[in-house]
This record gives sequence, structure tokens and C-alpha cells, in this order.
Amino acid sequence: MFDPNDSTNETVFAGGVSGGLWKNQNISNPNSTWTRVDVPTNLAVTVITSDPNNSNIFYLGTGESYVGGDVNGDGLWKSVDGGVSWSKIFGGISGPTSFVSASNITVNSPIGITGDYVSYPTSNFGTPINAVITADIVLADDETGSPTEACNALTNGVEINGKIALVRRGNCTFVNKVKNAQNAGAIAVIVMNNNPGEPIAMGGTDPTITIPAVMITQEDGDLIESTLQSGTVNVSLNPVTGSFTGNLVPGIQFINDIKIKNNSGVSEVYVAAGEGFYGDANSATYLGGPEFGLYKTIDGGLTWSELDMPLTVNGNKHEPNDIEIGVDGTIWVSTIASTIFGDGGGKIFSSTDGETFSDTYSVSGANRTQIAVSAQNPGVIYILAQVSGGVIMQETADGFISGATTMTLPNDADPSIPASDFARGQAFYNLLLEVDPNNDQTIYTGGIDLFKSGDGGSTWAQLSHWYGGFGFQYVHADQHGISFPQGESNPIVFGNDGGVYYTNNGGSITGQRNNGFITSQFYTIGVAPTTAFNGADYFLGGLQDNGTQLFQNAPSEISGSVDVSGGDGAYSFFDQDGTDQYYITNYVYNNNINLFDLGTNVNVTINNDSNNIGSFINPQALDSKADILYSNYSSGSSIAVRRYAGIKSQGTLTKTSLTDDLLDNRPTAFTVSPYTTSSSKLLVGTVLGDVLKVENANTDTPTWS
Repeated sequence: MFDPNDSTNETVFAGGVSGGLWKNQNISNPNSTWTRVDVPTNLAVTVITSDPNNSNIFYLGTGESYVGGDVNGDGLWKSVDGGVSWSKIFGGISGPTSFVSASNITVNSPIGITGDYVSYPTSNFGTPINAVITADIVLADDETGSPTEACNALTNGVEINGKIALVRRGNCTFVNKVKNAQNAGAIAVIVMNNNPGEPIAMGGTDPTITIPAVMITQEDGDLIESTLQSGTVNVSLNPVTGSFTGNLVPGIQFINDIKIKNNSGVSEVYVAAGEGFYGDANSATYLGGPEFGLYKTIDGGLTWSELDMPLTVNGNKHEPNDIEIGVDGTIWVSTIASTIFGDGGGKIFSSTDGETFSDTYSVSGANRTQIAVSAQNPGVIYILAQVSGGVIMQETADGFISGATTMTLPNDADPSIPASDFARGQAFYNLLLEVDPNNDQTIYTGGIDLFKSGDGGSTWAQLSHWYGGFGFQYVHADQHGISFPQGESNPIVFGNDGGVYYTNNGGSITGQRNNGFITSQFYTIGVAPTTAFNGADYFLGGLQDNGTQLFQNAPSEISGSVDVSGGDGAYSFFDQDGTDQYYITNYVYNNNINLFDLGTNVNVTINNDSNNIGSFINPQALDSKADILYSNYSSGSSIAVRRYAGIKSQGTLTKTSLTDDLLDNRPTAFTVSPYTTSSSKLLVGTVLGDVLKVENANTDTPTWS
């Protein structure tokens, strides 16, 4: 945001999703430096705006709701002194995390334990519970050392036939347990957790499973199992009645947008409160959940009201994504599909009084939807929306009275970016749309790269390319934000994954402004032992969309690094034996793993898949003594650890997938014991909380426990 109190347009405020709020007082100077503003340093800043009635009042929104819980927020903040100091005025986590279930089972008898118990139905295999299923429970028995785990064919099929099987989690896959119960004649399965805490989602796929299954807590399972020892337990498995199942972190943490309307001297502040979903958790974890919505204050944030917008066809709230104030005062709101309900994207609502909103337009099949409105003509509105297979752009000249027409999409010169999707599959994340404040025929948009139209979107000129290719100037990839000074067109700042970029001529010449803008997100760091480099400090780190950075002979105050790998930088390592001088970088998944030896200048391509096996930021561990890299190599129901051995030379490199029945869910963490020297002792942590030990992991006969 250009500081409205600086008539020279030299002062700019910029936020980083991992680095708080920053200020540059000489933005036109390529050598200018940013300074940190007094806001909590790890606050994930996503939007900032000023009050049209008081230029010293700023509002700042936090939390990036589009990224699966990677960048959480802390509500809305306010400054009354031009950005010098800040205080939180709305939202934030409001209480402890709790488990909310849309599903339960009812114990009908015996009388001592009757009642409802929370459950977690599986949606990955089996059938949904569409009607109440009532039957007696029978404890599974496969006559092994752990008979109730049902990892083998059940031996009490006569008792289980026509009943609900009760099995214990552990030692084999969920589909294995449920299939064994089904083969014994069970009509449904209740899985008891084997760990304290809430029930979890059960993974796995098996299209031959035709009965439903639910999980209950360890505590409830123990109670039911112990009661079975003295008599019959009758239960009902109930259809889903609630709106969602999972852990809920309460409170408004994500602010998708903020806009302020000057209503005859009264500042009406509109806030699009979003929600998030922590996708890497072993149990669905919702951040904010059903509290998302459109909120308003007319007293500077002392009191707030949630505004009613039309509901989805499923009866759920719409999640607001983008807010715009028309030149005639109309409030426009576009939506994004909520993660908690999975619906509601592609809508555009409008209100003339700031209280009553009407369903004005729908973008068919759209999810995240951005809008931009004219500052001259109240009916001119542009749309950029995420749809299946890419993006769509539309426009209206009459406020959707006659609908909207489809616009020509910018066609990136880069052949790797489809003509139908200049966001290259990332419209959920990098999606930018804005109109020149003085000419509504001049439009800026971006996904991977930046584009500009001077004729209302009939034709487009490409302004940049993400590595400076195809004859275009370099601007970092993944466009997120754009800001103009009040009433001016040519000075512009762009925000993207590479930081802040500035132009004073409408984008024709655009340059970086990142000196001192310390907002990089490190995923991992690898530190070399000083004995390998004659006492000097060497380390490297993988960063979100800013490559892997190598720091050589690093001083106490670091001033620079070498970019040794591009794109996202994932797990990174330095050899730890104290003599070797190699480091390892990884892009994402197992797609581009490389070793480079600083002592010998030898480069080894450890792996170069293009099939996205593993996790996006893929967990790995290095055994420096054996020169072996262990990596998650799981995809869908195929769970494996990949062993890359002989990694110091292309000629000795081998690749082996390690599997075991105990490894039945995705690895999320690895470490290698530093105390074994003649073999590898590997520890593997999984998404479901299991910790496995693999002895002799470097051999053809590893032992799992």
C-alpha cells in the first residue's frame, strides 16, 4: 500500500506472510531498504488498507487462507498513527481446539452405558450410513497374539455374522480389518482407536468393501469392550447429521480482504473473514471453521456485526473472498468455496445499503473468484475466476443486469503455461486482477506472470516472465497483489512470491525492491560441521518459491547467499561426517534431488522424477556415514520409503523402495541414528502418529518394528 500521507508516493507499506509488516520510504530508488514496522514479527500479513476519512488509520488483515494451513493468521489489526503502532481489534483464536463430529453411534443397551458417542465415519472405502443400522456388537477374534485387531481372517464368523464387528486399530491397514470383518459376515464395523484422543479419518481404498465403518475414541472403545465381557451390547450407527467432522480451532484467523466505504463521512469497514484447513494433520483440522463470513463495523472496530448473504444450495454460508466498493457506493463481494463445507465459490453479491445483499451473478463451476470495479462507471466490473482446467475472465458494463460476457484470456509466451490457464494450475493461490484507477479500460492481471490490457481485455500485452525468458523482463512468479497511489496510474507496486516489484511507468519497466525485505519462508536448513570447512560456517536452506540458498563462510550478520536450486526449496542437507563437503537439495516431491560436492565440484542427479511421488515438501533424512538418502516415496495407497544409496557418484547410485506391512500410512518425518556406524538405523514417523524403527535399513533385509 502506498502511504496516503506521502504526496510524493515514495512511502510504501508491504506485508509478508512470514515476516510481518515493512516500510520503504524511497520506493523509486532501486537501492532503497525496508525497515520493519512495530507489528509482531511473525504475523502473516495478507492485506492492508487505509481509512478514506482519516489517512492515519490503517487496517491490516492476516492469514493466507488458500494454502492448507501453512500460513495462519491472527485476525484484524489497526493503527491510528499512520502505521507506527498496531493493536488487534477483531478475531484471533478464541479458545482451545475441540473435536466436532457430524456423526455418532448410539449405545442402546445395557442401561449403564447407554447414550451417544462421537464417531468418525470413513469416506475412503465402504458405504455411507444412509439409514440407522442397529445390531448387537461382537468383538473380533482372529486367534493371534492381538486377536481384536482383525489383521487376519476372523475365527468367530458364526458370532459376527449379521452383527456389528468391534475391532481395535493397529498393526495392519483399516481396509484389511474391515474386509476381514465383512468376510466374516459383519454388517458394519466399529474401529476403536488405540491412542488417546479423538478418532481419526481412516485411510485406504478397497472397492470390494461394501459395509460402512466408523472409528470411536480409545476411551469409548475400552468401555464398550469391557462391557461386552459381561453381556450383550446393542448399538445403532447413525447417519451423518452435523455439518462437518474434525478438530476445530475456533476464532476468525484469516482475513481475505478489507474495504472501507466513505458513507457521508462515516467509515464503513467491511471484512471478508475466511477459514482454513490444515491439510497435513492426521485428522481433519479446521481453522476458524463456520465463523467465516462478511463482517462490518461503523465505529472503528469497537463493535462488529456479521452481514447476512444468501446461502448456498446446500444451506451453507458463502465464504467472502474479494470486496470492492463501486463508484456509486455499491458493495460488491465475490466468493470462494469454503473448505469446511466444500461449496459456495463463484458467486457475486451486491448491496446498496451495506446491510442487505442480493445474489447478483454466478460464474458457472467457479471456485476462487476475484473482481475489479471501475472508478468511473458503476456498471463496469471485471471477473477473474478459478474453474476446472484453468481460469475464466468475464466482464459486464451494466452491473450484471444483462449478465456477463467472456473475455479473451492472456496467452503466456511460455509454452509450459497453457493458453487456458495463465495461473498454471495454481489459481487457488496466485490470482491477481485490478483496474487502473483513472481508466477502466486498462486492466492488470496475473497468475504466474503479469499482463496488461489497454482495451478492456480485448487484447493483452505480457509485462513479465518468471525467469526473464522469451524477451520479457524478469518479475518473480506467482502474482498476489497490486497497489496504486491514490488517484494515480503509473507508479505501481506488485506483490508476489519474490517480494515487492515497482514500476513508475505502468509496468513497462519493473524492478525488484527487496533490499532488507526479510520475509522469506524457510522450509528446512542443513548445517555443515565446521570441521569440514576449516572452521568456517556453511549452511543452506530450502525456501518457499525462492529456491535453495547456500551461505558460504557466513558472518554473524548474513548479507547474502547463492541460489543453488530454483523453484521451491524443500529438504536440504550438508554431509555430517566432518570430512565430506557435499550438500543435497530437493525441489518438490522426489522430482529434482541433487548432490553437489564443494570440494570436488562433482554434481550427482540423485533423482529427477516428474510424476509427483511423495509429498510436495517431501520429508527426507541423510545417513552421512553410509552416504544414503531416505525419502518418502508414497503415492495414494502405495506407501513406501525410497532409499537412495551410493549417492556420491552417478556410477554407484542405486534406488530401492522399502515397504512393510507396518508402514501403512504416509511417512511425514525421518531421522537416522547417529550412533550406528556399520548400518543404518532409520526412524520413520507417519501421518497417523506411528513411529517405526527400521534396523539395517541399508541392506536387502531391513527389520521393521
